[in-house]
Amino acid sequence: MMRKLTLFLGMAVVACCSVFAQQSASDLFISEYCEYNQTVSTPQYFNHYIEIYNGTGKAVDMSKYQLWRSMNASGWNNNNGVVVAPPTLKGILENNKTFVITRPNTSAAPISIAADSAQSWSFLNISGDDAVGLAKDDGTGTFVLIDLIGSETVDPGEYWSVAGEANGTQNRTIVRKPTTCGPTTDWSLSAGTTADNSQWIVFPQNDISNINQHTSLCNGVEMPDTTTVPPTEMKKLKLSALFIGNSYTYYNDLPILIDKLANTVGDTLKHSESFPGGYTLQQHYALPATQTALKAKNYDYVVLQEQSQRPATDSTSFFKYALMLDSIRNIYSPCGQTMYYMTWGRKFGDSNNCSTLPEVCTYEGMDSLLNLRYRMAQEKTGALISPVGAVRNYLRKNHPEIELYESDNSHPSPAGSFVSAVTFYTAMFKKDPMLTTYNFSIGESIAKIIKESVKTVVFDSLNSWNTYAPGADSTISININSPLTTDTLTVSETFTAEANISTSKGTISEVLFFLNGTKVGTKTEGPYQIELTSVLTGFNSLIVKVVNSEGGVNFQRVNFYVEKKSTIGIESFSQTKRPFTFFPNPAETVLNIEMDDSFQSGSFSIFNLSGQVVKNGVLASKMNVCDISGLQPNEYIVQVKVDDQLFSEKIIKK
Repeated sequence: MMRKLTLFLGMAVVACCSVFAQQSASDLFISEYCEYNQTVSTPQYFNHYIEIYNGTGKAVDMSKYQLWRSMNASGWNNNNGVVVAPPTLKGILENNKTFVITRPNTSAAPISIAADSAQSWSFLNISGDDAVGLAKDDGTGTFVLIDLIGSETVDPGEYWSVAGEANGTQNRTIVRKPTTCGPTTDWSLSAGTTADNSQWIVFPQNDISNINQHTSLCNGVEMPDTTTVPPTEMKKLKLSALFIGNSYTYYNDLPILIDKLANTVGDTLKHSESFPGGYTLQQHYALPATQTALKAKNYDYVVLQEQSQRPATDSTSFFKYALMLDSIRNIYSPCGQTMYYMTWGRKFGDSNNCSTLPEVCTYEGMDSLLNLRYRMAQEKTGALISPVGAVRNYLRKNHPEIELYESDNSHPSPAGSFVSAVTFYTAMFKKDPMLTTYNFSIGESIAKIIKESVKTVVFDSLNSWNTYAPGADSTISININSPLTTDTLTVSETFTAEANISTSKGTISEVLFFLNGTKVGTKTEGPYQIELTSVLTGFNSLIVKVVNSEGGVNFQRVNFYVEKKSTIGIESFSQTKRPFTFFPNPAETVLNIEMDDSFQSGSFSIFNLSGQVVKNGVLASKMNVCDISGLQPNEYIVQVKVDDQLFSEKIIKK
């Protein structure tokens, strides 16, 4: 049976991969499933196991993952009405290694799997028709499904069909194909309908020849870094991309602009597109044209651009359908990469959603929230990002004379589309944009400013934008102590970014600080701290990257909020003079917000520490009662807006 797997690998190597093809898995995934039920023995033995594979290129903390099971379509972790606690997995899983979960009562005959077990779970009595899932901590203590076999709410009878075989899971072993580069929650796509379009190879009963080892084309092999190659020695690259988006993509023919930029230095971008006006990723997922385009060929890049307001107003839907589209890309372009098109705040904010989401009332607030949400989506899927919004933000601050908007204050002007094109060229080809000579219709002087800005924001910080991977190397420990004393700053406030750092291998070589994607400092010896000034209103991101002498790399991030100084000045309020009082704090089920007599109305939003709005409402009376019983125990930021002034304070939910 091993020959079949080896032959498939040999064929796959021919098909993959281009210079910039995906060479690491986006996250852990289920690599093997074995169901063997020895029913005649006394006591009864179950040689069932689930194998999980790490091809991310980095060691992974398994405590961030859980294994789930649904018995007879009763729902996740439900045994016909009885709730069963899922196991949180244990230990560190190194790159290109597997983690096997078994039933406790395994047998030595006719097969033996006990020696391969990393952890056991008594509820793993899978019978061919049960569903199994892999879940991951989303950073707030909430576990979210990322991969699965079967459906938690559908009972197929006795078994699931896999790769065109009706009985694909009962008394069978199924092994993930080497071209699978990440998890998916779309079982129909994963299972497939034929041996060719399935992610799985079906093996006979009791075939455990692949246990505790997995062959993968996506095992964290480092990609060539062209940023260190002299321009005269750079290879001429031919890349392909599928653009999934809407009018922000089709305005001024963005894919064509990218290709024209590439042509001036000998590169080529062949592109396909699906971008109906105003479409969301949810609508794209249901659109036959998008599905057909995704399955048409093996792309180097699949670009995802959400409807311009959606990441701010409905991040749950954004994350969900971004992950689902990325899952399809994993199947049909396993050697490619998903790249997010980070869009921008509207010129004067989003007036349509301002009343219910105060943080998008201004350009600064909307833009910072979009920036954060795209970064969060990037982390959830292990994708790349084209930080167009960040470049536009830089240009608005440093070159306000360049008009980036059409008259509707939303869509890109010709200069705005050129910003997008230069940013995408730099992110895709990983080359200095100053090498290109194409200037579109905006004139050489403006084009030069835009290229210089992209070089500053993107090219000089490529590692910050597109190699950020939480928990990358477990031998390096990072603890960020900053912003000190508070998670909220005011514009132009100076603060100290400081990190406690240690390594169990070698010594610390360098520590790099990135503020909103731009490198702001490097330290080669302690203390590892740097003075910074907050300039971007809204949510900000501070990333600390650490490299040790053994080549290990790790990252850590902290989010903080920057608010505008009011005309009164927040610093002039003493605790008793603030226009509101929170109590109790810590709170368990109810948070009371009592307004000062001088302020009659306002609004509030509660953010988790990842920057997501988890609750908001109106302050319409002196005493306002907010139900927080549905929030997970943790720290939160409550932002109150009264009379065009913003105030923030940390609360603890018990």
